[in-house]
Amino acid sequence: MISAALLSLTMKKRYGLRVIGSLSFSVIAGFLVGAILQFGFGTFDANYWELSLILPRGIGGTSMFVLGLESLIGYAGLGLGAVLTLFVSNPLSGIATGWQWLPSPWDMIGQYLPIGAAGNAARSVGFFDGAGATHSVVTLIVWVLIGLGFVGLATLKDRKAAPPQRPNRPGRA
Repeated sequence: MISAALLSLTMKKRYGLRVIGSLSFSVIAGFLVGAILQFGFGTFDANYWELSLILPRGIGGTSMFVLGLESLIGYAGLGLGAVLTLFVSNPLSGIATGWQWLPSPWDMIGQYLPIGAAGNAARSVGFFDGAGATHSVVTLIVWVLIGLGFVGLATLKDRKAAPPQRPNRPGRA
């Protein structure tokens, strides 16, 4: 979420650069976090490349969604994204214990949110050779696409709100 906040504050109305920045940050952070978890802490014994290809989806799902909300509704989108990801998605993720230990229906709801899907995908790749990760990966891709859709809507909204510009014709004053 911090990448979305930083990009929103530093690149106002530069939606294309924000998207590139968010996706780039997600990839770099995914590989870095994968290295720290596997080689630094020894959390996973899985294939480093498989784990590091899962993590950017989790980071990107949250980052793009929050970035999209901010693009569409302004700074209130950062607040709404923070509430949804930190205070709703995080507790319902089941990362600490496993989503199966959460009461119904919260167990399933949490797996459709970015942090729950990211945790389940990382756990599936890290401990179970990828078994059960498909649903989580698809969920994370959907969150990225929702964020991209919000950014697209914000771009269209800004284009409609901008006054029409006169074409610059050479030779005329």
